[in-house]
Amino acid sequence: MADVIFWTVTLDEQTPCAAFLQPFEAYLTPYELERLSMLRFPKRRAEWLHGRWTMKYLLRHSAGEYAALSATLVQLKNEPEGMPYLEKMPEAKRLAVPISISHREHRAFCALTTARSIRVGVDLELVEPRPPSFLQDFFTAQEYASGLALSGLERDVWFTLLWSLKESVLKAVGKGLRLDTRSVEIKQVEDLPGALHESGWRQAFVVFEMHEAVQWRLWWRYQDHFVYTIAAGFAVDGEAPELVEVPPTLEGF
Repeated sequence: MADVIFWTVTLDEQTPCAAFLQPFEAYLTPYELERLSMLRFPKRRAEWLHGRWTMKYLLRHSAGEYAALSATLVQLKNEPEGMPYLEKMPEAKRLAVPISISHREHRAFCALTTARSIRVGVDLELVEPRPPSFLQDFFTAQEYASGLALSGLERDVWFTLLWSLKESVLKAVGKGLRLDTRSVEIKQVEDLPGALHESGWRQAFVVFEMHEAVQWRLWWRYQDHFVYTIAAGFAVDGEAPELVEVPPTLEGF
């Protein structure tokens, strides 16, 4: 049986935290409450709260062994290089649950897996035109040429999508944009024209020379002028994981 990556997307109006239907103390640990108190900018505070609420909701509704774990007994922390992880309190025990999270425009996109050997990364991007200087600096010659052969919305989706796929891969290995995005080359994208008219997960194919011992499976979807991407790294002799959606509900935890 294939391993599973659980994922969900919430809009801020779907979450009790954003609507203040739950006090912060109902789903944040003391450490997280202290972190929240240091965030001064409203936009950053809102994204931070939204992401933590969504990740804890996903954990509660996907990983059966954690279904009864109170949100106030699990906290989201980051490694020095930024990679997020979950920690169970009060013993401060790191959970063997690889996770990833992305925010954009009042959306939080989260994924996790209980297969500890899988590397997982997600990214969410608004489709928009990007200046030539950006494209030349962050894309390989072949990626750039392939995008220039397109026009209009397809071109904007192409470059936004490739940028997002690269981000997902680099987040999965815990490096983010500290590595050159051109070290991750997207070789093929499945059904770009069709994705503009019918939402659903498609695949993409990548070459990432820095991690030759890892096999990669990439998924992407276009919806409401956003692209969503998921990258999974797993053993070369292993089976690719499956994606399973956990729909959000206002009932929360």
